[in-house]
Amino acid sequence: MMRYLFPEVPWDDIELVGFDMDGTLYDEYDFIQQAYGPIAKYIAEVSNTPKEEIYTWMLERWNCKGSSYPYIFDEVLQLRGIHEEEKNRHVKVCLTLYRECRPQIQLSDEVVKILDQCIDQYQCFLLTDGGSRLQHSKIKSLGLPKWFSYDSIIVTGDFGADYYKPSIQVISQIKVLQEISPDKIVYFGDRDIDRRFAINAGFHFVQVNCMKKV
Repeated sequence: MMRYLFPEVPWDDIELVGFDMDGTLYDEYDFIQQAYGPIAKYIAEVSNTPKEEIYTWMLERWNCKGSSYPYIFDEVLQLRGIHEEEKNRHVKVCLTLYRECRPQIQLSDEVVKILDQCIDQYQCFLLTDGGSRLQHSKIKSLGLPKWFSYDSIIVTGDFGADYYKPSIQVISQIKVLQEISPDKIVYFGDRDIDRRFAINAGFHFVQVNCMKKV
């Protein structure tokens, strides 16, 4: 299956297969819809605005800007006339609500098949950016420990912001990445930052969305 889906990868030479998580293994929009619900409710209460109006605006903004854009909560509060000092306090509450989200998300049947085949043929690892608590919650909800051992699941937030992609500092913390030549590793991701990480590390890279080639 992997050779058919991703023929550009030199599979005969590959020993290790890596995956990003958000947007790569599942549709991140499913998570965002869940995470933004309580936040929209909170902003609606503090701004005296209908919740659905807030919720729709934030989802549209996310679709436009993506998950790397950090100002959605600031913008929606500012648009509702919340002044700067008060706005900053509300943004902190929104971020807390976001990080404490306990998502109910799942892999598609196609992604499950891909992971099943990969784990039978190659060593695999998961490398994802984000806050430790939230990312580990997503990992659990998706059932990813079925395919990835404890020491092959890497959340850069466990180490600090300096370890976020495209930095390759995190490689120094992962034994298997130090044991295999970079040209024998392929990394799947959905964002340009994943591509830059792979280039910096010397890995092969394939850009995907829910494991469909982009």
